[in-house]
Amino acid sequence: MAGWRDQILGEFTPGVERLTVVADPEGLLAEEAILGALQARGFELVSFEDRIAFRFFYESRYRSHWDRGDLADLVVVVGDEESGLHEVPYDVLQAGRRLSFQLGDEQWPLAQIVPDREAFSAFLQERWTIFLDRQTAGAVAVHESTERYGFAFRGPAELPFDHPDVRVYIDNLFLEGALRPIPHPGGHEVADSWALAGIEIDPRADRRRRLDGLLKSIEE
Repeated sequence: MAGWRDQILGEFTPGVERLTVVADPEGLLAEEAILGALQARGFELVSFEDRIAFRFFYESRYRSHWDRGDLADLVVVVGDEESGLHEVPYDVLQAGRRLSFQLGDEQWPLAQIVPDREAFSAFLQERWTIFLDRQTAGAVAVHESTERYGFAFRGPAELPFDHPDVRVYIDNLFLEGALRPIPHPGGHEVADSWALAGIEIDPRADRRRRLDGLLKSIEE
């Protein structure tokens, strides 16, 4: 099963489509690994927020290059598919292709994990291992078969645990005990990062760290 990053990046080949308008309500293109990969491929991302500012940017920086035959790959990102795409000028939409990315498009078992808190926690828990594998082994980890993980829930093998909007909730889930830290052979490689909350290294130190976190949460 390909990771969600691979599915997104597979849509972007340099030099094929000079303009792409993407509805990205969940901010997936802003995820660090996705953004870095797109920039490395020569794509420039611009958020469509103001029609006048965008028109000036589009005409002065890109339209003139395209009229001269120069090739430049531009990705225009709107926040919401239904309303956001309607705000983009018609000539821009006609000049490029349209894409839409949502985590809900990647075979999520929503009927199982949304109404059941325990199922949701179990879904996150079994994906946490592959996240740590990726953090410590790089892209090699996600190219391996996911069958060896023995997932109980279908869906994407990779979850964006490290996205800023997600990470704060994951910290709390480990702190509150909804998720449990696991031992990992590469744990020392991420021991200085936020991911330490989900790694079992020293049981006594882990309990102390969790207690300190709970006390801080109570104070706040």
